[in-house]
Order: sequence, then structure tokens, then C-alpha cells
Amino acid sequence: MMRRFLVACLACGVTASAGAQDDVVTRAMRDELARTMSSLQLNKLDKPYFVSYAVGEHESIQTTASYGSLLSTDAARHQRQLQVEVRVGDYAFDNTNALAMRRIGGFGVSMRNLENENWLPRDDNYREIRRQLWLATDAAYKQALEALATKRAMLLNRTRTNPLPDFTHAVATHTTDATPDMTIDRAAIEDLARTLSRVATTPTIYSSRVVVSAGQMRLHYINSEGTEYVSRRPLVSISVRASTQATDGMRLADALGFHARRFDSLPSREVLTSRVSAMIARLDSLRTAPVLERYNGPVVFTSGAAPGIFEEFFAPALVGRRVPIVDVPQAEAMMSEMISRGGSFSDKLGGRVLPDFMRVVDDPTATSLGSSVLFGGYTVDDEGVRAQPTVVVDSGVLKTLLTTRTPVEGVDHSTGNSRVFGAAPSNLVVSATNGVTDSALVQQMLALVKRRNLPYGIVVHKLGPSSGTEGSEAMFGMGQSGMARPMRALLAVYRVYPDGRLELVRGANLMEFGASAFKDIVAASNRPIVSTWGSIGGLLPSFARMFMAFGGGGGPTAVTSYAVPSLLFDDVSLIAQRNSLPRLPASPPPT
Repeated sequence: MMRRFLVACLACGVTASAGAQDDVVTRAMRDELARTMSSLQLNKLDKPYFVSYAVGEHESIQTTASYGSLLSTDAARHQRQLQVEVRVGDYAFDNTNALAMRRIGGFGVSMRNLENENWLPRDDNYREIRRQLWLATDAAYKQALEALATKRAMLLNRTRTNPLPDFTHAVATHTTDATPDMTIDRAAIEDLARTLSRVATTPTIYSSRVVVSAGQMRLHYINSEGTEYVSRRPLVSISVRASTQATDGMRLADALGFHARRFDSLPSREVLTSRVSAMIARLDSLRTAPVLERYNGPVVFTSGAAPGIFEEFFAPALVGRRVPIVDVPQAEAMMSEMISRGGSFSDKLGGRVLPDFMRVVDDPTATSLGSSVLFGGYTVDDEGVRAQPTVVVDSGVLKTLLTTRTPVEGVDHSTGNSRVFGAAPSNLVVSATNGVTDSALVQQMLALVKRRNLPYGIVVHKLGPSSGTEGSEAMFGMGQSGMARPMRALLAVYRVYPDGRLELVRGANLMEFGASAFKDIVAASNRPIVSTWGSIGGLLPSFARMFMAFGGGGGPTAVTSYAVPSLLFDDVSLIAQRNSLPRLPASPPPT
């Protein structure tokens, strides 16, 4: 329910306020909410049946460095922002889940009322905070009335088949997150950025950048059903990116990411510099590696790549998506087709989506897996629904979808996964009942290679940076449907020959790969590896991923941790990069 204003918060965070701040803001929210529910009504039109206020306070700092020098530092800033949601009608039928495309100015009825965001004063002035709450509520109420009238008009000449409720009831919760505050040390953050950017400085690397950000967010939510929570979300993130060109001009890029709840919980300087050095060495090796031509056969995605393909191609299908009512039937049909084509499992409930030896659990209550920290957890989701583990896939069969309080077909309740832009995973843990070691997984692949008389098999250790990130390009091929669809760049790719010999290759891209391909997993390892993402990309179908990348187009949806073992696929299509190659620099880099 937090929409756009939480985007910056989730990427950065907010300081916990002093007791006086809590008293003033909380009292203002409660008092104005009570007045709204008792007396807000325009003429004899619908009164609000549900109202929520969310006040987010965030403080953050982000510094960028390249080649040992600081490029910029966005100094810590303290902001307080309000989000209001007003629903009119009732739980069965209200002002949401519809789009009026014929109206001038774009969508007349918003699914999420994204415009209802307001800045609150930082001063603890009760009267001014009440005034801002009143104005924001009044505007949201009028928009909701207009949206409900438009939605009713849209349905005058249409019959709804199997209508779903627009909103579900939820048990009221009262929760306070006791996560301690984090001290933001600007000097330490800048020093770390300089140090890591120095490691990425070599003559063969044409561009590199290190971004270190730290911040904390405090979110106070209250709704008319009696739910109230306060959550604190500190987060430190490091992003390292580098790019170069191969000897034939092919662009090569790599990226690393690190996360921690506190600055002193990051890996040691030695570990960080070692990981960055390994990334730079890998890029340097790729410059002279041979190009992989077309390949069709078994592929092992090791623990360095498996979480990435699971996040990008399978996890989005586990999210329940609802097709809104649209005043243009053709547009509604197209939207439904796009969601389906994007890999949604909305019509797969009760069907097999993975091999029968695999299980997927979404667990926001978990904080760690073995020695690895899980960053996607919470006590209640953004709608105040209590967090709980959800078995999404069991014995390969899809049991449910991850949902919010907006029902989707087949799932009439919230799974507690409301996270800013709708439903999203929290901590997604994938396991296999008959897992083997990574070396045994490669041997199984070579057995398939021998059976099919292939000259070699493929092992992928790392994906390239996602489309839209620095140093990468969006590449497109023609899918079976005739529509352009992106090819996914792979980075650390090796040919594995029957005698065990390894050969590094470059230019490989996944083609015609999607959620349905995961049914063809032959085997998995017995040791899941944890990776964390904060990108919106993994939560939207592929057509939307082209336009919204991390850091732009709306920012991240939520921080999610994926624990995924190495995976052996029976048959995967890889294709070399076909676009024209840029020329190399006309002169060598400075010494």
C-alpha cells in the first residue's frame, strides 16, 4: 500500500523518531482518522469504508567513486512523507482495480491511486500535521468518488463473469519493530567507496564505478480497521560495476552487490577487495576468450547464477496479478495476454511448475539460512498483515500465489506479501529432496552430453548485469510468438568437455527461456546459496522490465533474498550476441 513514496525509503531507510515525535505524529494520525470515519461525506455520496495513513521518515546517504576518487556524495537528509488511501463502496466493489483509458489525460481510474502522496513538516507541529492530513484525505476521497462513479459507468453495458471482491478483510494487528537505529558515518562510507574503486582500476577496464549507500527508514501505518504498526528498516548496500571491450570490440560488463543491516556487519575489507579483484580478473580474461556460437543442450547454473535466473524468470510467476476492468475491451484482453505472456502462473494453481523433488517456501519470518543473512523479512507486510511462511510450491506443484489484500483468481486472501508496488516475495527458499554436490551435478550433465553425442556441455557461474544497468545493453530476439523479447546475457560461461577440460567463452545469451523451462530441471544441488536483490525487475513480467530498471523508472519494489541451489536443466538454448560491435578506443588508455 505504500506505493511510490516508499520506493526511496526502501532503497535508503529512516531514523527512528524520539518519543515526542511519535506522540505528535501518532496523535495527529489517530485523531484525523477518527474524524474522517465519523464525518467525511460529500452530499449523499458514498462514505469511506476504509482509510489508511502511512507516514514514512527516512534518512540516507549515498556516495559514488571511480578510480579511487569520489564523484559525488548525496548528504544525509531527513524527510517525512504521508501516503493516504481512501476506499469508497464496500469490500466487494470499490473504487480500485479499474482503468479508464478513454479519458483525456490518461488513466482515469487508478488501481493504486499513485498520486496520493504528500510531504509532512519535519517540525512536530500537531496542528499543521492535522491540517496536512485533512487536505490529503479530502483530495483522496474526492478522487475515490470519481473513480467509483467511472467504474460503475464502465460496467453499465458489461456483465462481470466470476467477479472477485476488490478488497479482503484482515485481522487487526498492533506491531512495533524493535530493530535498533544505525549510525550513518559519512567518512567511513566515502573511504570504503574510494578503496573499492581503486581495486577496480586497471588499464584493461574502461569504466568502473562503486556506489555505497546507507540509510534507515521508519514507517508508521494506521488504518480504520484498527491495524497499526511501526517498522524500522536499516540497510547498507554496495554496488560495484565495471565494463570493458573484448579484442573484437564486444562490450563486456560485470557487477557485484553486497548488503548488510549495519555498516559494521558488511564483509571485511579483505573479503570485499578480494571479490572485486576477482570480478576485474574475470572481465580481463573474457577479453580474449572465444565467442560461444549457438548451443542447445544441458546446462548447469551454479550457485553464482541460479539465484539470478530464479529471481528473474521464475519468481515473477509466483506473484498473483489481477487484470483490472478496462473501458476498452481490447485493451483489457491485451493486458491479460501480456500478464500471461510475462510468465504468470495465475492459471497453474494445482499444476506442476517444478520437478516433483523441489519445494519453494516464502518466509518473511526468517532472518538467516545457515551462516547467510536473509534481508527480505518483516513482522507485518505493508498492509499490516501478519507475516508467516507460505509454501508456494510443494513436490513441484503450485499450491498458492503470493498476494496482497486484493484477491486474485484462485487466492481469496492475503499471504502477507504486500510490498510497495503490490505483492512481492520476501525470503524465497528453494530446496531439493534429492540434492547432490556441485561436482555430481556436472557429472550428470556430462552423462547427458555423452548420451546426445554433444561435443561439450555448458556451466554458467554468473549472469551479466541486467538490462538497463550501467555497462549493459538491452538485446532482443524474436520469440515464438513473433514478438520481440529480451535475450539474457550470461557472463562466466564455460564449455565443459567429456575429459573434464574447461574453456571460458563469451557472448552467450539465454534465448526463449521462461518460467515454464523450470519444469525441465533434471537435478539440483544440496546447498542453496543466498543472493539479495532490490530491483523491481524480478517482480514484473518481461514487457515491463524493459522500461523499469533498478535506480530508474520508479526504483526498487522491495528487498528480497533468494536461497537457490545449483540447477541442471535438461535443454537450454544459448545464442551468441548478434548486434554489431563497437570499435575499440582509437588510442590506448593513459599509463
